Amino acid sequence: PSYSLELGLPFPHTLENEHIISKEQISVRVIGKGVSGKVLTSTYNRRDNMEYITELGNTIISLSRVIPGGVLIFFPSYGVMETCIERWGGPISSRTKSQ
Repeated sequence: PSYSLELGLPFPHTLENEHIISKEQISVRVIGKGVSGKVLTSTYNRRDNMEYITELGNTIISLSRVIPGGVLIFFPSYGVMETCIERWGGPISSRTKSQ
């Protein structure tokens, strides 16, 4: 229904199903400080700061060890996510390779 309202177009057929994940399985949190007490703020000026990236990575690792079933992390942009993954030693994306 929200697409229809946003676009101002009627959809003749819609399908709505229950989500596979129940409300009891979800907990949304904003984490302002990392495991060693450093501020976790992804402002533009801090996004390439290695201390921030390290603290974020250590915090994600720490949380993922104690949260059953895994975690879903939202980054402010693909660029920030790719920078973090690369600095943490993960695979380099195709976007980064082509630059």
